[in-house]
Amino acid sequence: PEGGLGFAMLKKRIVPIFLVFAPVIFASVYLAIASETYRSRATFVVRSADSPAQSGLPVLLRAVSPSMGSDVPSLVRDYVSSPDVVQSLDKALSLREHYAQGDIFQKFPRPWDRPTMERFVDYFGARSTVALDAQSMALTLTTEAFSAQMAQAINERTLDLVRNRVAELNEQIRRDTLGLAQKELERAHQRLAQAGKNLAEFRIKNRILDPERQAALDLQLGQEMESKLAVARAKLRHAEEVAAQSPAAAALRAEVAALEQFAARAQNRAVAGGKDSKPSLSDEQSRLMLEREIAAKVVAAAEEALIKARSDAERRHLYVEVISAANLPDDSAGPRPVRVILASLMAGLLSWAVVWLLGIGIREHGADRV
Repeated sequence: PEGGLGFAMLKKRIVPIFLVFAPVIFASVYLAIASETYRSRATFVVRSADSPAQSGLPVLLRAVSPSMGSDVPSLVRDYVSSPDVVQSLDKALSLREHYAQGDIFQKFPRPWDRPTMERFVDYFGARSTVALDAQSMALTLTTEAFSAQMAQAINERTLDLVRNRVAELNEQIRRDTLGLAQKELERAHQRLAQAGKNLAEFRIKNRILDPERQAALDLQLGQEMESKLAVARAKLRHAEEVAAQSPAAAALRAEVAALEQFAARAQNRAVAGGKDSKPSLSDEQSRLMLEREIAAKVVAAAEEALIKARSDAERRHLYVEVISAANLPDDSAGPRPVRVILASLMAGLLSWAVVWLLGIGIREHGADRV
């Protein structure tokens, strides 16, 4: 019948039209409610004082094997994408409240998402990305938001967090590099102070500053006493020959006894082995002075090691150099209506082509069975 034939022809036309234009219609409806996004970019590098030259053979080698370069930029890239940064940004800028204002397909949480921080970290990871250039080791931070001001604020706040993290790394490097050297210097100063204290206590106890010089003086004094003793003995012999019981002879005997005692004491101090031997005291003082000299040399070596450690810490000091600051976008990054319509139209045409090819295949299969 003609009615059935007309319905079949209409059906054949409606199906292709629906397959082709249905995606376009859906896309048009979505564009009417879609939220505009704005994209802000910032480029920066993290370097140290001993960073290699950024040209020539090192760059070629780094391009072939990035692991040969510094791993600091990679660590910073991982840090920017970490949950700690996302939580800090959310606390400072209320990210979840901002991204909840988007349309049904772009907001968080979406109908099929749970409003947890773990899911938001994944969601924000698609909104904020960090790209690392293998040659220049520059990091490019790109962030999308539903307002230009928020996109710029997120990038600026992220750069502040990177600077703070780099400062923490510098402090850790300084502690690791200088900590041991400072402890060794403190021990060396304590050893030098103890050696000086031991020497001072020895000199105070023995009431002596230079045992060798005083030993020479005692020896000279002993010789003088021996000379006086010889003269006194001669006078005593003469007095005993004249009048042994005279008061003068008694006085000479007392003088000789005193001179003998004084000379013996001086000789004992001057000659090693005596009770108050200055050479023995000199040996002890020499040992204490040697200990002080060794301690002073240890202090000098520790100070030199500390200076070297400080130089090494300065050489390893990291700093953030911003190549291009976070810009304030003056145009939305999407969605682009023309691109969306063309993409939906292409999707509709491909769907119709697939259905058409399936229909041809089904008809040919049916004809073969007949």
